[in-house]
Amino acid sequence: MIRLIDFSGNSCIFPKNNQKNMETEFGQGILEYALIFSFVVVLLVVLLYFFGDRVEYIYQSILDHLNF
Repeated sequence: MIRLIDFSGNSCIFPKNNQKNMETEFGQGILEYALIFSFVVVLLVVLLYFFGDRVEYIYQSILDHLNF
């Protein structure tokens, strides 16, 4: 429970419902970012699985071109 006191000495108590709403909104935001991040990671893994040989060939050709 949060109690605020203004300059005139009055105090007001924040209801717990508002705190729960803020916590659930914050939690859902984190969940959204976690889902997007996991989707991007899975997409990169799948793309590297199917196109890994091409990526390795391009990487090796760039290194050969730069004489490394």
